[in-house]
Amino acid sequence: MDTYDLLYKIELEEGNYFGSPFSKGHHQIMRFSIEHTDSLELVNELKEFPPSYEQFDSLSNKLGNFVYIPTTCTQRLNLNTQNDFSVKGLI
Repeated sequence: MDTYDLLYKIELEEGNYFGSPFSKGHHQIMRFSIEHTDSLELVNELKEFPPSYEQFDSLSNKLGNFVYIPTTCTQRLNLNTQNDFSVKGLI
């Protein structure tokens, strides 16, 4: 079994922001998902850097974690096969 880190960096144009995957109770957040396969296993929780923090959003009138600056998310993966395979995922 080999372990890898899947990284994705989100760069925002000035004035744009998104709901962090770590936002609690906020319904429009960025999500990461990957379909189940025996060939690949997600390990631990998704990491976000720099970490977002909870604040009030005047547009939704709710508390949430929001990202306003370039942010890198990391997901650790175990590769359980040496064979080729395909898997679908969404960000």
